[in-house]
Amino acid sequence: MTRYSSRRLRALAAMLLATGLCFGGAALPAWADDTPSDPALQQVVSDNEPIDQDSTVVLDHGHCDLAPKLIDGTWKLMARDDTVSPSVWRPLDNVVFRVSDKAIMKLPEGKDYAFTGAKPGDNVYVVPQSEVAGVPWLGWSTQSPAVVAAADGPIEMIFEGHQGPGQFTNFYQAGNFGGPEQNWTSTTKEAQILHVDLNTHVHTNWVFTTPGVHLVRLTAKATLKDGTTVQDSQVVRFAVGEKVSAQQAADASWTTTAHSQAHPNDAVEAVGDTAESSHTVLIGVGIGLGVIGIIAIVVAVVVVRTSRSRQAAALARAAREVEQ
Repeated sequence: MTRYSSRRLRALAAMLLATGLCFGGAALPAWADDTPSDPALQQVVSDNEPIDQDSTVVLDHGHCDLAPKLIDGTWKLMARDDTVSPSVWRPLDNVVFRVSDKAIMKLPEGKDYAFTGAKPGDNVYVVPQSEVAGVPWLGWSTQSPAVVAAADGPIEMIFEGHQGPGQFTNFYQAGNFGGPEQNWTSTTKEAQILHVDLNTHVHTNWVFTTPGVHLVRLTAKATLKDGTTVQDSQVVRFAVGEKVSAQQAADASWTTTAHSQAHPNDAVEAVGDTAESSHTVLIGVGIGLGVIGIIAIVVAVVVVRTSRSRQAAALARAAREVEQ
């Protein structure tokens, strides 16, 4: 299964930095995370933050998270809008993410991003995992204190389908030492699960190959400590491209014939070859490189100390010879 853990990502980054294996100086694309412990991802979520059930908003820039929340005992998947202060929780039906041409990125050369459905050099619209001015910065969070207290283990974020032109893909990229890791794709018929640890804040890349109105249906599901299972399904609305209005996205309806209508209980644990192995391989490679780096450092220290010891011994012998 694909699983997100802030603690694990921070530990990996710290290990690689300690061993000097993080590559410095190279510019990273907006869809790459230069450090998993990015201060921008550190936030405090309070259950006392206001809830606005009535206002309709268009978010064309700034930070927002999709997050489960318990409201009077009812489990809801909502938008935590951080573009205002204090942060406001909103029903997802009342939110449209406006993705202008400022979000256009050119797909890099090579085959690493072929899973997006675009070719190298093609323009794609990206809501990126690293913040870009004039583009929404959309992530997800499992940091609500009431959710952390009530849930018995990770939250399942389930992709149930995409409605819109072209292809939709969501992926994560761990800096310039790791390749892209696909989370969700509209080309797979079955629903697709991500396991997100409690008290985690994550940003990924939301990629659209074609402008238009895009609807993405997601379910947040959890088992509570009292043994009950809770879940809530919502549609995330995107108006992609300069010629598409936010009102068009707000008026769009999710249809039962839209792609991937699998029930959350029937969801698969994977997205092709990018499920459990993807993060495991990344962590394994990181640990392997870290071990190599540590060994190299230890060897270097031993060599330096040995050299210094020999130099000291030689100086001592020379001093004795002078005294004699």
